[in-house]
Amino acid sequence: ATTAILAALHERHTTGKGRHIDASLFDVQVAMLANQASNELVGHTHPTRMGNAHPNIVPYQVFPTRDGHMVLAVGNDGQFERFCVAAGHAEVAADLAYQTNPARVKNRQTLVPMLTAWMMQRDTQEWVQLLDKAGVPCSPILDVEQVMVHPHVLARGMKLTSADPSVPPMIAQPMLMDGQRLTSELTPPALGGGVA
Repeated sequence: ATTAILAALHERHTTGKGRHIDASLFDVQVAMLANQASNELVGHTHPTRMGNAHPNIVPYQVFPTRDGHMVLAVGNDGQFERFCVAAGHAEVAADLAYQTNPARVKNRQTLVPMLTAWMMQRDTQEWVQLLDKAGVPCSPILDVEQVMVHPHVLARGMKLTSADPSVPPMIAQPMLMDGQRLTSELTPPALGGGVA
């Protein structure tokens, strides 16, 4: 909707004419089907629910670790080979059943349980350090408490605190304008309608 509004404003500056924008949430959700819609319309594969697994790339999903969960996002065959080497299982990357992404998609039912067993042998942070070094996309899954103290959140100023102890911490709005985060001079209303 925002992009459509901006496009309409840009066109208005050029043509002097406005636009009526109709943004249905249902239409947006259908458009968000992206590759799953293509799987149905072009590939005739009739996609089913897959949780957080990617329908066309394997492995590209959440995996449990010894102490939590993480996302592994292996986007190509080179990354898969580096993942297997880093995990200590280079032979799996050489196996024809898993060597290419189409083969991994076809053999998802045997590959994912194997990778799950590997992932459970290390803590999340160990995997992140190992895979970052190997150039394999991954990320820990943090709970909200962990997010609120994450160095990136703090460095970017996304957690707002006040010198006034009666004002609770808040989340900043995410946009920077000319390098500045817009903040309000006023505190939010206190419970019951008064100003804190």
